[in-house]
Amino acid sequence: MSVLLTKQLPLAKVSMSIKGDVKGGINEMFVRQSNLKLTPWDDAALKNYDAIVLLDVQPSFAYSPLPADVCRLR
Repeated sequence: MSVLLTKQLPLAKVSMSIKGDVKGGINEMFVRQSNLKLTPWDDAALKNYDAIVLLDVQPSFAYSPLPADVCRLR
């Protein structure tokens, strides 16, 4: 995802983070093998971003990694 965003928005600073642990199966293998350049997750730093893209989460249903004070689109 970060590669695609960087190609489409070459002047943007793009970072990728994972909150918590990725355990088991394909997702864990992907993280280990893909050579991702991850920025440590920091709830307090989220306010410094212009946009946040969430992948593989269900913010309005079960789990959202975003703190309650971060603006969300509905």
